[in-house]
Amino acid sequence: MKDLKEARILAVDDSKVNLDYLIGILGSRYKLGVALNGDSALELAEKNHPDLILLDILMPGIDGFEVCRRLKSNPATSDITILYITAMDDSESRDKIFDAGGDDYIPKPFSSRELLARVENYLKLRFLAEG
Repeated sequence: MKDLKEARILAVDDSKVNLDYLIGILGSRYKLGVALNGDSALELAEKNHPDLILLDILMPGIDGFEVCRRLKSNPATSDITILYITAMDDSESRDKIFDAGGDDYIPKPFSSRELLARVENYLKLRFLAEG
């Protein structure tokens, strides 16, 4: 199994404050890239092929749902694990997350411990599946 410290994560959020928070939690544990919008996320995902993407929904331009749909429809990026990080926790939004191809979501607000546990669990699952 691949070492978790080698995991590549892409955090996508239009809020620099939110990205700084994620960097503070994950930056010393994983290889972390960031994108401030959907277009950058798509470009970085295809170029760097992260193991996991933390994806906000509400962003200017391409929203998180469309980013996820495009990633999942592209053979080069369709296997990337996508976890949404969102304050949208109603049943309609959750349905849209899964309909778009998202693997799961982490509702805001969340604790650093919760984020670390979920990210680590999904990375372990991914690496076990890869062999």
